[in-house]
Order: sequence, then C-alpha cells, then structure tokens
Amino acid sequence: MKLCEGSMKNIKKPMSIKRKILTLIVLIMLITIILISIIGYKLINGYTEDILYERGKGMVMVGSSMISSRLINEASVNTDSSIGARSKLKTYLNEMDKQSNHLYSGHIILYNENKKHYEIISASDGTQPNGIKEGSPFMPSKRTLPYIQKVIHGENPQITEIYKESSNKWVNAYAGIDGLEGSNKAILAVTINADEVLTKNLYWTLLFIGSILIIFCMAYGVLHHYINKLMSPVHKLIKGITKVSQGEFNIKLTEDSSTDFEELFEQFNFMVHQLHILFEKLSITSVQIGSKSDNEMLINNFDEAIKEIDNIVYRTSIQKELQQAEKMNAIGQLAASVAHEIRNPMTVVKGFLQIFQNKSKLSEEELSYIKLMVDEINRAEGIINDYLSLAKPDLGSKEYVMLSEFSAHIVDLMNGYALMVSNIHLHFELDFDLEIYINTNEVKQVLINIMKNGIEAMKDGGELTLSIQKEGECIVFSISDTGIGMSEEQIKRLGTAFYSLKDKGTGIGLMVCYQVIERMKGKIEVESEKNKGTTFKVYVPFS
Repeated sequence: MKLCEGSMKNIKKPMSIKRKILTLIVLIMLITIILISIIGYKLINGYTEDILYERGKGMVMVGSSMISSRLINEASVNTDSSIGARSKLKTYLNEMDKQSNHLYSGHIILYNENKKHYEIISASDGTQPNGIKEGSPFMPSKRTLPYIQKVIHGENPQITEIYKESSNKWVNAYAGIDGLEGSNKAILAVTINADEVLTKNLYWTLLFIGSILIIFCMAYGVLHHYINKLMSPVHKLIKGITKVSQGEFNIKLTEDSSTDFEELFEQFNFMVHQLHILFEKLSITSVQIGSKSDNEMLINNFDEAIKEIDNIVYRTSIQKELQQAEKMNAIGQLAASVAHEIRNPMTVVKGFLQIFQNKSKLSEEELSYIKLMVDEINRAEGIINDYLSLAKPDLGSKEYVMLSEFSAHIVDLMNGYALMVSNIHLHFELDFDLEIYINTNEVKQVLINIMKNGIEAMKDGGELTLSIQKEGECIVFSISDTGIGMSEEQIKRLGTAFYSLKDKGTGIGLMVCYQVIERMKGKIEVESEKNKGTTFKVYVPFS
C-alpha cells in the first residue's frame, strides 16, 4: 500500500519548466517531421507518376517511329520467332529494355480488323504482365482495351493509369506503327513496372526521414544544452527564494557571465537586504513594546514576522486607546474643577443682572445691555455644561420608548429654533415605527447637538432633514443640511478636543457626541461636500 502511495506521489509530481519546454519542442518537431514526411512522400509519388507517364509516352512514340513497317509485315507472315523479322523485332525490344535500366519492357501487338484478332508477335525478355507471351493470341483486359482501341483509331499515344495485377503495379503506354499492309494494325506497347519506381521512392523517403531524425537528435542535444544553460539562473533564483523564505538573509545571487538575469539578481539581492533590515527593525520594535525580550532571537521567518506585526498593531492600538482615555480623563478632571470654580461667581453675577432687569428706572438702552450680558452668561454656562458632560457623562438608565414619539419630540424642540435663527425649514422622514430600548437623554443630547450645528452652518437659510432608517440591530438617524459643507481634512478632525468650525465654538459638544455614541457601541459617519451640505449618520443600537 505504501509503495502504491509513493508511486502515486511520483505520478502527481508536476513537471519542471525545463521538461515542459523540451517536451513541447519534441512534440512540435515530431509533428513537423511526420507532416513533412507525409507531404514529401505524396509529392514525390505524384512527381514520379508524372515522370513515368511522360517518359512512357516519349519512349513509345520514339520506339514506334523507329520500327520498320516492313519488319511488321514480314513478322505477320513468318511466325518463327528465332529467325527473320520476329527475331529482329525482339532484339530491338530488348535494346529498349536495356536502355531503360530494365524499368520498361516492350511488346508488339498485331491486330487484324477482319478477324478481330489480337496477337503478340514480339516481346522483350523483361518482366511482363500476365497474358503477355510472344507468339500467342492476346486478349486485352477491360482496363487496357479502351486505350488500345483509341490507338487503333489513330489517337496516339495512350497511357493507362497505374493498376495492380498479380501483386505488381503497372503502367502501359501504347502507340500505333504506321505503313502496314491489308487489314492489319500494329501497336507498340511499353509496360512500366511501377513497383520498382515506387519502391525507390519509398527508399528515398525513408532516407529523407532518417536524415531529418538525425538532424532532430542533434538539434535536441543543442537545445537541451542551451535550455540547461538558460534555466540555470532560474534555478538559482528559485533556490534563493526558498532560502529567504526559510529566514536565510545572508544569501547573494551572482551570475558567472553577463546575462539578462543580471539585473534581476541585483534587484533580488537588494530586496533580500531590505528584508533583512526590516526584520531587524521589527525585532527591535518588538523588544521596545515588550513583545519580546532582549535575550530572544531575531525574527527570521515570514510567518513569525506576520504574527509579530499583528501583535505590534494590536499593542499599538491598545496603547493609543489607553493614552486617549488618560488624556480625556485629564481633560475631564480639569474641566470639572474649572467649571466648578467659574460657575459659582457667574451664578452671582447672573442673579444681580436679573435683579437689575426687573427695575423700572432703567432706560431701554440699559436694559438691552443687561440682556446682552445675561445672554453671554447663558452661553458661558452652556460651555461649562459641555465641559461637565465631558468630565461626568450622563449614565442614566435605558428605557423603552416608541421611535416615532421620541423623534417627533426632538423635531418639535428644534423646529422653533430653526425658524428663529435664520428661516430654516426642518423636514422629518420616518415611514415605520417600533419600540426601542435606549438611553433617551444621551441620544437626545447627541441629536440636538448635531442638528444645532447643522442649523448654524446655514447662515443664509436652507433645509435641515432628519430621516430615520433601520439597519440590522441599529437605528440610523440621518441629519442632512444644505450648508457650507466640509473638506476631507476637516471631517477627519471632527470629534477632537477644541476643534470647531464655528467662530465661537469649542468643539467639546461634538466630542461628547462621539464619546456618547462610542459608549453605546454605535458609530457616527459623516459625508460632506463643499458648498453643498453635510450629512451626519448616527448609528444607535436599539435592543
């Protein structure tokens, strides 16, 4: 079983790049050789057949013109082939056979029109098809008869297509011999043994294929050597990457000769050097934040580095939250002490001013001055209340309330203020209702603060919209104005201490809003565009 598993592993092992390239080259060359061989063999055969036909026509025409009609007439009377005219004709036919290197063999057919009789009056000693025998009657086959009849009627020369007979392939060429007496007609027939020619073609084709195979083997050897040389830098690079992934940063790739990989090796060495520096700095940072001790080894593994980076990010976020909490605690304590010390004398001043307001002896101008001072003291008290909210947030308990009643109450509170400040129209959008479980005082404080900021951002009037949607486990209060808008940089700074876009603002109110919503595990999102308006989305968990 284990042996089978080992074999399966070997089978599944992927091919290397070098093997893939060599395999592709071998397949391409083999397909090319096969196609060239097939096409070459077909072309050679076709060319050879054309040559056979042309040479057969030429030989039979020359031979028929050189045979004397007198000899034919004598041979038709004297049937003895060993002497006389028939012997001379045989000698001539053997000479033709010899001149063609015995590829061609000839015979003469005598045809009597009156008797419709065919006779072989002479034939060479070469190989002849079946039925060709000197001095014997001759019966043309269905394949050759049409060509012979055309010659009898004066259509010279005629040549048959290649045909198979007695396991051999033949081609016959025919031409008439003129000048015969009486009703006799003489035909010179040249028989070509196509097998011998085609066998030679096959021999030359195989020789051609063998030559290509030899060239292919030589080319494969050259390509194998060249690809090995070409892939050597790639193998070096792969080994280098493997060592770096294992934490070995002292590796340096070099190339013996100048190649296209030289620049790649330089960049790889530079990358390894930078990684080494990065891992050293990461180890130092880990020691500084207390994640590792001085005695622990340097980080030299990517998995360990990623794990340590996550650890550093986590510790940094924790430290940032602690620093923010300490900062806010310090600000809150300072705000509480300052607010307590300032509120008492301001209360006294406000009380005396209100007494003066009730006196009838004061002029209208004096009363307006007193009213202005009372308004400013009220504004100062509002700032002090913001500081106190920062120092001591409202920890009131949650309560069940209907969303529509809660939202309508806030809209009623802000509607009069919106019209009074700068003729701003307030719109309210809510198409559903449900019972929610929230800290009503804190949520009301947040919504009023944000809506008040939106109203004050529209100095020349405009529209303020409060729309409410449900997303998952949160109620989303969307407050949109058509005011001056904010830039991306201004949005990023919202909620930080003492940052305000208003002339007389402190930024404490919005900072308290962010803190209140964060304590509820909600969030505030801001979308704004300069000179078009701003939308605050307050996500409040309601269960």
